[in-house]
Amino acid sequence: MPVLSKLRQFYIWPLVLLIVGNSLIMIKPIPPELRYAAVLILLAFLSGWVWLQAFSVRLDDMAERLVLAIGLSLALTTLAAMLAVYLPGPLTDSQLLIINNVLIGGGLIIIWRQRGGTRSPVARNFTLIFVALVILAAALRLPRLGYAEFHEDEAEALMLGVRLLQGEDYALFLHRKGPAQMLTPVSFWLLTGRLDETLARFPFAFSSILSATTLFFMGRRWFNWPAGLIAGLLWAVNGYAIGFGRMVQYQALIFFLGPLAIYCLYLAWQENQPRLQIPAAILLAACLLAHFDALLLLPAAGYLIWLNLNRQIKEQPSKAVTVLAVLLFLALLAAFYIPYLLDPEFEHTVSYLAESRVKPGFLYNNLKLLRRLDQDYSSHFYLPLVALGLLSFAVGQTLGFAQKWRWAALGLALLGGSTLWRPEVWQSGSSSLAGLPWLLLGLIYIWLSPSLESRTAWLMVGLPFIGYVFLVDDPRTHLYIIYPGAALLAGAGWAILTGKTTGWRREDKGTNILTTSPPSMLGLAAKVFGLIIGVLLVTLVVVYNVAVFLQTETSFSRLQTQWESSNWEMIYDDLPQPRTYFGYPKREGWKTIGALRAQGHFSGDFRSINEDFIIPIWYNYGQARSCYNTPAHFFVRSTGDEPPSTEYVETGQVQREGEVRLRIFSKQAETLINSPVYPLEKYEDTFDQLATPLQFAQQAEPTQKGDAQFGSAIKFVGYNLPTTTVAAGETLYLDLYWQALENPGRDYRAFVHLTDGATLWGQQDDDPACRLPTSIWRAGQRGMGQFRLPVNPETPPGHYPLIIGLYRADTLERLKITGGAGQPGDDFLWLRDIEITRR
Repeated sequence: MPVLSKLRQFYIWPLVLLIVGNSLIMIKPIPPELRYAAVLILLAFLSGWVWLQAFSVRLDDMAERLVLAIGLSLALTTLAAMLAVYLPGPLTDSQLLIINNVLIGGGLIIIWRQRGGTRSPVARNFTLIFVALVILAAALRLPRLGYAEFHEDEAEALMLGVRLLQGEDYALFLHRKGPAQMLTPVSFWLLTGRLDETLARFPFAFSSILSATTLFFMGRRWFNWPAGLIAGLLWAVNGYAIGFGRMVQYQALIFFLGPLAIYCLYLAWQENQPRLQIPAAILLAACLLAHFDALLLLPAAGYLIWLNLNRQIKEQPSKAVTVLAVLLFLALLAAFYIPYLLDPEFEHTVSYLAESRVKPGFLYNNLKLLRRLDQDYSSHFYLPLVALGLLSFAVGQTLGFAQKWRWAALGLALLGGSTLWRPEVWQSGSSSLAGLPWLLLGLIYIWLSPSLESRTAWLMVGLPFIGYVFLVDDPRTHLYIIYPGAALLAGAGWAILTGKTTGWRREDKGTNILTTSPPSMLGLAAKVFGLIIGVLLVTLVVVYNVAVFLQTETSFSRLQTQWESSNWEMIYDDLPQPRTYFGYPKREGWKTIGALRAQGHFSGDFRSINEDFIIPIWYNYGQARSCYNTPAHFFVRSTGDEPPSTEYVETGQVQREGEVRLRIFSKQAETLINSPVYPLEKYEDTFDQLATPLQFAQQAEPTQKGDAQFGSAIKFVGYNLPTTTVAAGETLYLDLYWQALENPGRDYRAFVHLTDGATLWGQQDDDPACRLPTSIWRAGQRGMGQFRLPVNPETPPGHYPLIIGLYRADTLERLKITGGAGQPGDDFLWLRDIEITRR
C-alpha cells in the first residue's frame, strides 16, 4: 500500500497532536494556558481516542465517541499515574510523560498495523441537544470554579499527592477512598508545572459536565430521546453533581466513569461489538480506584457482562473477548488492591468504615437524611421532580404486570411510604426493618422488567438505595450514588408524563418506550400540564443552584440576610449556612499568608485557629504546623477573636473582598497602633506562581548534617540550632531530623540533654517527630521534631555538651548507635557544646 494512502487511513492528526503536545509541555518558558491545553489534550482526550480506534470501536454518533474517548483517557491517566508511582524513586513529570507517550504510541502502532482502523461518521441528529446539555451543565459548574479555597478533603488528597512527589509511594494507600482523587490532579500538576484551584478542579468539573451527556446517551438508547434529554437535564441540575463537580473530589469521577462503563457494556451487547467490553473494563476499574462506592454499580455491570457472555457462548470466535475484559478488570484492580490489602493502612480503613459508618446495628433507616441532604444540595423541589418521574415510570411498568403482582407492588409501595412518615413502626430494638418493603418492591421491578434496559436502570438505583439508606448507619453524602440511576428512570417517567410515550415495543436495536396511542384533547392537556410542572420545577431548582453554588462568600452571606422574611424564603425555606456543604463558596485569604511567608514575612513556626488543620499547611506550601502551642505566629480565621494569649500581639490582617478574614498574631512583637492590612487580591497571583511541584515537594533540610543510626530502623540525619550561646534561665531551640530505614515496630521517645555528665542542666523528652509516633513510620519516611530546652537558671557559665538519643517508651531502654557518626554501642549522640552565659 502506498505510504501516503496508509497515512490517510492512519489518521495522522493524532500523531501530530502527540508531537505538538509534547513540545508545548517540554518547551520553557511558555504561557501556562497553552501548556495546560496541551496537557488536557494528552491526558483527557488523545489516549482514549487512539485506543478506541485501536479497539476498532464503531460509533455512529461523534458526540458519543468523543465523550467515551474523554472518559477512557481520564481512566488511563489514573492507571498510568499509578504505574508511575510503582516505579523506583519519587513520582516525576518525566515518568508520567514517558508512560503516557508509550500508551498513546502503542495505540497508534496498533492502528497502523490495522491499516487505519475504523472510521466513525458524524451523526448530527442529536448534536444540538448534546451541546445544550453541555452548556447548561458547564454554566452551573465552571463559573468561579477557582474562587473557593480548597476544602479539607481536597487539601488532604493534594498533600498526599505531594508525598508521592517526595518518594513516599505508600501515600497511595493512605487516602481510604482510593487513589484516583490524588492521582488525577497530581498528573495535571506535574505536567503543567503549577497548580491553582481552577486547574486542580477542572478535570473533575469536566467529568461532571460530561456525566450529564452520558445519561442523555443512555436514556436515549435505552428508552427514547425525550427520556434521554430529561435524564441529562435532571442530572445537569442535580446539586450533588454540581457541588462535587466544583471540587477535587472522587464523586465526579464516579458520576462519569461508572455510568459510562455500564453504557459501554450495553453497547457491546446492543451493537454486537464485544470489543467495547475492553474500554468498559478500564473505565470500571478506574471508577473503583476512585472510591469503593462504585461497588454498588457492579451488579448492573455484572448483569450486562452476563448478557454479553451468553451471546458470545454461541459465537466461539468472540467469547474470549468477555473473558479478556473480565481478566483485565481484575488485573487492574489487583494492581492496587493487592498491595493495599498487604499495607497496614488497610486495617485502619476497615476499622474506620466499621466503626464510623456501618456500626454494629446493621439495619437502619436514613430516608429522612436522604430528604434533608437532597433539599440542602438541590432545594426541596428536586426530590419531588425525581419522585414524580420515578412514580410515573413505575406505574407504567406496573400496568404490564399480572394482577397479583400489581397488588403486591401497590401494597409494598404503601408500606415503603410508611417507613418515611412512620419510621418508629419499623423499629425493632436497635435495628430498623424499614428496608424490607423497599427490597421486595425493588426485586419485583427488577425481575418483572419488560426490558434489559429498565432492569439495568433499576439495578443502578436499587442497590445503592438499599445499601446506603438501610444498611449503613452514617452514609452522609455517599447517598449521591443513588441519583444517576434515579435520573435515568425519572427521565423515562417524565417522558410518559409529558405524553411522549405510553407503552413498550421492541425494535431491532433494543427496547424503547414509544408512543402507541392516538393523540386526544385529554392527552394533549396532560402533556401541556406535565411540561409546565416539569419546567417550573427545573427552573426553581436552577435558581437555587445559582444561589448556593455560584456566589462569592460575601454575596452569599448578603443573600442569606436578604432571604429572611422575603418571598424567596416562602418558596425555598431557609438557605443553608455558608461553608456548610461541599461546593459551597469558602474563601478566607490563606494564599496571602503563604505568599507573605514565602517573601520572608512572618517567618518561624505557626499554628492556626478556627480552621481545618490541613488548610493552612497547604497554603504554606506544605509546611507543617508547630509542635507547640506557643509558636512564633498564630493565624486566626475570623474578625472578632481575642489574641491567643498576652504573649501575642496583632501584627497584620488579611482582607478578602474588603472584609478582614484573617488576623495575624505574633509572639514577642511590638504592639502596633494599626495592623498592616494585606488584601488577598494583591497576593493570590504571587502564591499561584510559586505553587509548583518543586515548591511543595522540596523537604526541609537540616542546616547541620548528621549521620547516625540508632538500632536497625532509625537514622538521625541532622539538626537546626539557631544559636550555640544561650543565657541561663532561657530556652534553647533545636530541630531534629530523622528518617526511617524500616518500620521501627514500636514507639520510641527522643531525649535532648544539656549535661556536664553529672548534672542535667536542661532536658526535654518527646516524640522524635511531633504528631508522628515511630510505630507508624514507613521505610524511607522522614520526620522533624521541634525541641525547646529550658536551661536551668542555676547553670554556671561555661560550655556544656548537647546530646540526643532514643529510648523505648514502655521500658525506658535506650537504643544503641549501630552505625554512622558517634561511637557504636553508645546510647547517645553528642551534637556540639553549648555556651551558657549569665543572664
